[in-house]
Amino acid sequence: MDQVYSNMNSQSEPDNPTSFRPFLDEFADPDLEREYRTHRLPSNWRRANFFAALMLPVLVLFGINDIRTQGWGPDLYGLSAIRGIWATISILLIVMGTKSKKPARLEFLVVLYLVAASIMEMYVVSQRPIDFMASYTTDIILVFAIYYLFPLTIRNRLFVSLIFSTGTMAVFYLFKVPAFPASAIAVPLAFAIANVISFYGALQFARARRMQFLHMKEEELVVKSLEKTFARLKTLGGLIPICAASKKVRDDDGFWKDIDNYISLHSEAEFTLGTCVDCAELDEAPRV
Repeated sequence: MDQVYSNMNSQSEPDNPTSFRPFLDEFADPDLEREYRTHRLPSNWRRANFFAALMLPVLVLFGINDIRTQGWGPDLYGLSAIRGIWATISILLIVMGTKSKKPARLEFLVVLYLVAASIMEMYVVSQRPIDFMASYTTDIILVFAIYYLFPLTIRNRLFVSLIFSTGTMAVFYLFKVPAFPASAIAVPLAFAIANVISFYGALQFARARRMQFLHMKEEELVVKSLEKTFARLKTLGGLIPICAASKKVRDDDGFWKDIDNYISLHSEAEFTLGTCVDCAELDEAPRV
């Protein structure tokens, strides 16, 4: 069974069903990939629902902060509307997550949620004071969150993160005045480093999860093999009634059967016909 997961280290064998395509974040065998995604689905739904629910109190806290920093006015109404839409999308993700049983639907909903959240976050950042730079620390943390916390394939994590990163940097250059000259280089550099580190780490995590899945399949095969072996041993165990004269064995239904037939029915043993030395001598002995 070592061959089941040893080929995870070989990327040059596309015909191997257990080979792993890292940048696609999937197995080469579609059936194995489908089985893996189905296995991960309950855990992924719980993760998606947890973080969507976590956003609700966070949005409330940010809304209170908006009132303190922006005051009552058109800007506050726009921010409140955006946060309300964000909260609504979070609730929809939670509700739909309790009904869907398809991995592809989960992937689509989470990507849609994160893209919408990224666009709304860009709008929120654009409404901050022109020299406001503190939110970019939070944005860098969000890049790590996209890669490590949300249940997506590697390519979709990269897709969402690039949308968020490029959009946030566009807002930075179009709507902000750098607090210090070096920030014009520091902000995009920070986003680039965060994406590279997060992408590499997420790729290793994805690889480790698939290795764990293959180990689990190996254990299941070993357990099934042991169960079959124990079942055969149990079948031939106990007291077996055998005739002292004919050497026939009585089965559970009360019928007497030849011992070779009985053993063949209750095990994987097969018999071949032959003649022992004693019988051969009796056949060759002169008859009177």
